[in-house]
Amino acid sequence: MRIKRRPRPEPHVPFISLADIAWQLIIFFLVTSTFTKNESLNIELPNSDSSAQVEQQEDTLTVQAGEKTLLFNGEQVELNDLEAKLRTALTGRTSDTERAVVLLPGDDLTFERNLFLLRAIKQAGGLPAIMQENEGGDG
Repeated sequence: MRIKRRPRPEPHVPFISLADIAWQLIIFFLVTSTFTKNESLNIELPNSDSSAQVEQQEDTLTVQAGEKTLLFNGEQVELNDLEAKLRTALTGRTSDTERAVVLLPGDDLTFERNLFLLRAIKQAGGLPAIMQENEGGDG
């Protein structure tokens, strides 16, 4: 007597149930991701009150900077001399509004030169205030 064995069925992976599981995981992660709050982007923005606009004083220190030009209160200066000139101009100024140095960047000002200018202002004891051309009421 010969016993004939049945052929073994080939393994079968049910793809329909895998798609259901994947769909449920996607929905779960979408729903739970809305509960996550990014705390690193909380920034206090200033209020825009038109009655509290700051007027530029006559003794305000200004630095106009481009890639090839650098003016401190209207005078041409070198980048290496800017910190010393700022330091002498800031002597005796104690309040934050007196120590403010308005930086007017030109369109051709590179990021690296901007960093050097900001560093020079801070090293001299000033508080940098960056103003764009269309700000300040002239434009």
